[in-house]
Amino acid sequence: MTHFLVDANLPPLLARWLTQRGHPSRHVIDVLEGSASDADVWNHAAAHDMVIITKDEDFAIHRDLALQGPRSYGFDGETAPTRD
Repeated sequence: MTHFLVDANLPPLLARWLTQRGHPSRHVIDVLEGSASDADVWNHAAAHDMVIITKDEDFAIHRDLALQGPRSYGFDGETAPTRD
């Protein structure tokens, strides 16, 4: 089963929303320090075989250049839940 890591640029509620709908998810602030770098997020996702959900294109570009690493999904946030 695919597990997701929701990047800091998206609300923590998105991780809870996905989990409630059967898609195991964690938010970056729940698993890494508040000032985690993109490299920290990348390494955590790679170590735990997670897909990164983010607004940043950096992760997709990095993966294309590295030819390996975690997958990422670009999310525009327009349909993300914003309240509990």
